[in-house]
Amino acid sequence: MAFILGLAPAFGAIAALNSWATNGWRITAHKGWRWSEEIAVVTGGCGGIGKELVTGLVKKGVRVAILDVIPAPEEFNGNTAILYLNTDITSEAAVAEAGAAIRRTYGEPSILINNAGLGAAHSILDTPAEYLPKIFGVNAIALWLLAKEFLPKMIESNKGHVANINSVTSYMALPSMVDYCASKAAGLAFHEGLTCELKTKYKAYGIITSVVQPTWVRTPMSPENADEIERKQGKMLSPAYVAEKTLEQIFSCRGGQVVLPDSLSFTSSMKGWPNWAQELLRDVMGRASLL
Repeated sequence: MAFILGLAPAFGAIAALNSWATNGWRITAHKGWRWSEEIAVVTGGCGGIGKELVTGLVKKGVRVAILDVIPAPEEFNGNTAILYLNTDITSEAAVAEAGAAIRRTYGEPSILINNAGLGAAHSILDTPAEYLPKIFGVNAIALWLLAKEFLPKMIESNKGHVANINSVTSYMALPSMVDYCASKAAGLAFHEGLTCELKTKYKAYGIITSVVQPTWVRTPMSPENADEIERKQGKMLSPAYVAEKTLEQIFSCRGGQVVLPDSLSFTSSMKGWPNWAQELLRDVMGRASLL
């Protein structure tokens, strides 16, 4: 027990260093944010996590543009703080058209939340070839298209926040969802690369980047055997919980990597484990999540 207690200061120091590093090597929060003057873009904002994000942002006074291909919820209709744009985020032309509409209506966005996601259960051999461009288009390629549309003005003003709703599976590929895991690994690489480019290439230290890495979430995209997964692995996260933690990150004006639940934070270190330990964990988690 004394040994464990003795490690507490070391763990505290590591946590502090992580917080400092992922906030652009800043100890303090970024300044200059006035929520009633901010404009956010939320992809996939009409359901699940996205709907909760939009609701929370609007409550704070932020004006929100939703880019989605499903209709807006009835409760969003008539709200002047919400602009719904039916947009295929995998199309560069469609994203550019949406960007122009946002600027005409509200102005230049300062917050971009990449929330839209696609996923389905199938083994590698059962994955339809035509499905691969779709899942990588939404989960990965769209991140580039949206950044190209909205990031230049953020860099120019040295202010912005790019938040990606990603997945803990970016650390560990699981059976029957390898395409999803691979696309989310690409999402994590995008976040890390964007963070580095903003500092080293553009010297845009005022732009915040965050990535949220949840485990299973109960959304319309949840697999049919969601109840069985919960029986084996525990209760799934709610969209409201993931949105709450994401908004906490945004309203704190700090960057970071957020693993949900916190008890799974250890998975971010997996690639540094011995191979036998990595394979053991993948085998255990793979059997528990086999779809």
